[in-house]
Amino acid sequence: MFYQLLLVALVFLMAISTLNNVSDAEGETARTVRRALSIIAVAVLVAFLVFHRLALREGMIGTMAVGFVALAAIGVYRLRAQGRRTAQTVGVYLGSNAVEGRSAKDSSGRELPLYEPVFEYEYGGEMYCTPARDLYFSRTLYRLFHRGRRYRLWLDASNPWDYQCGPRSRYAWECFVLAAVFLAIAAMMFGTVRMQPAMAPDSLQTASAVAALLG
Repeated sequence: MFYQLLLVALVFLMAISTLNNVSDAEGETARTVRRALSIIAVAVLVAFLVFHRLALREGMIGTMAVGFVALAAIGVYRLRAQGRRTAQTVGVYLGSNAVEGRSAKDSSGRELPLYEPVFEYEYGGEMYCTPARDLYFSRTLYRLFHRGRRYRLWLDASNPWDYQCGPRSRYAWECFVLAAVFLAIAAMMFGTVRMQPAMAPDSLQTASAVAALLG
């Protein structure tokens, strides 16, 4: 049972961690999704404990199904956030510009102005110098980027002016691969349940199991 509970916890921790690599402008949405996933993880663990007393295999199927839905949803979220920016290049960080009228709340709830990092880069034999689509707090820019250094950029090949800082697509595909694994495990467990004869516990056994769980 310990290893099964550990598996469930690791799945949701992995899903939540994929939302950490976002710009500060996306931070509020990411924090909301992380809180929702945390609540789901706790609910699944509680449900798993109940299922462990009553129907272990059915509980694991439910756990795998919830993990599949959560990971697939995060993968779709990450792909939509990236859009068509799949081409790679390397750019030199030149500094940042304040974005007029744009702000966001940090993790402590303070409203702070947002800044856009500016890079110079080459793509398709042409030189470009334009702000990135990512928006950050000033302290984040100071921590992540240093003037004159080179950083990986992800851009839209059909519109090289449209780009973001840092890789994103790999996180989405990791989520989809993990979601597929959990779906396969759930399908195998469901097939095993269907092949086995149903053995429903009588009312006394069920009442005893629930009483043992609660007390």
